[in-house]
Amino acid sequence: MVLPPSISLLRVHVYDYIREQLRLGNLTPGSIIRINDLSEETGIKRTPLRDALLQLQAEGFITFLPQRGILINELTPAEIRNIYEICGALDYRVILSSFDRIGEAEISMMEKYNLEMKGLKSADDHETFNEKNFSFHEIYTGLCPNEMLAELITMYRTRLFQFTKTNWGEAFLNANWSEHNRIIDLFKRGAREELAVYIRDVHWSVNWEDMDIKETSRGKDNE
Repeated sequence: MVLPPSISLLRVHVYDYIREQLRLGNLTPGSIIRINDLSEETGIKRTPLRDALLQLQAEGFITFLPQRGILINELTPAEIRNIYEICGALDYRVILSSFDRIGEAEISMMEKYNLEMKGLKSADDHETFNEKNFSFHEIYTGLCPNEMLAELITMYRTRLFQFTKTNWGEAFLNANWSEHNRIIDLFKRGAREELAVYIRDVHWSVNWEDMDIKETSRGKDNE
C-alpha cells in the first residue's frame, strides 16, 4: 500500500478505514482497537499512524487509552445535544456564506436526497438515514467559501451522522424530512436571511423529550 503523503491525508485514510469497519459491524462505538492491529490492517507504520490518530483524537473521534489501545468514541445524549447547539451556530454562518452559490442543480440534489429519506421509517434504516442526511447538508456546505468554517461543521456533522450507530427514532425522521422541505423552499425563494435563522433556530433546535434516541451499539437509552 502506498502511504498518503501527509498527516491530513493519513487522517482521512485512517478515518475511512474505521468508518468502514463500523459500517460492516466489525467495530462499534465504544470498541477498543490496538494500534498494532490498526497498523497491520491499514498498512501504515506506527509513527505516522500515531500522528494521524492524534489528529482524530483532537477532533473527538477516538481516545488513546494507556496500555489498552484506541477507544472508538461514542456520543452520549448530552454530547449530542451540545453538538446540535454548536452546529446551529456554525450552519447559520455557512448558509449566509454559501447561499448565492446554490443553483438549480444543487437544489435538485437536495430534493433527491430528501425524497430518498422520506421512506426511511424503520430503525433498521438508521444508518442509511444518517448518510443521506449528511449528504443533504454537504451540498451547500461544500460551496462555503470559508473553508475552515466548512471543515469545522463537517467534522461535527460527521460525528453525528457518520461515526455513530444512533437510531434517532421515527419522530425525528419525520420532523427532519419536513424541515428539509422547508429548507429547500427557502432556497428556491431566495430567502437568505430567513433560511439562515430557520437553520439555526428550528432545524438545529430539537425538543429532545419527544425524541427516542438510542445507541443501537448498546441497545439501550444512554440517559
